[in-house]
Amino acid sequence: MPAGAEGGITEIAYGYTEPKVALDDARAMLEVWLDEQQINASDIRIYRVEGISVDPGGMARSWVFGTCRAGEPLWLMYDRQDVAVLSLNSSLPADEIVFESIVPPEDLYDRNRAEIRDVLERHGTDVTDLALAGGRYVLTVRSGAGIETVRFRAETGEVVSSQ
Repeated sequence: MPAGAEGGITEIAYGYTEPKVALDDARAMLEVWLDEQQINASDIRIYRVEGISVDPGGMARSWVFGTCRAGEPLWLMYDRQDVAVLSLNSSLPADEIVFESIVPPEDLYDRNRAEIRDVLERHGTDVTDLALAGGRYVLTVRSGAGIETVRFRAETGEVVSSQ
């Protein structure tokens, strides 16, 4: 190597940012998909929502909806590309989610910025998973250091517990 030249491995940043989507936008796309499938959106009830790879702004890589149609569970996922039907053998909670009475994920993360930042820093990550069911949000962080969850009241965004 010539004098003054540096060697070694150099990281190349491509500037790619994984596309994220807000829960409200995912729900809107779900309604479009239901219409395309000739399924009346009013026949679908949502009982559980899972945000996968949620960033500190409350935007997720994908949203999974635990729904019920004609008494049968129907699991649907929206990932910025399309809606997919998932084959899951999982029951649904008893209570339907009333979206008009809950704090949206973006506001939840904004209102609890310090608490969430502390959890993320402890685990050396900037993404979480977020579940919504039974009137509660459950934020989960997974890392080599373990798993940590924080629970919030869905109606107010207030922290209920952390473990």
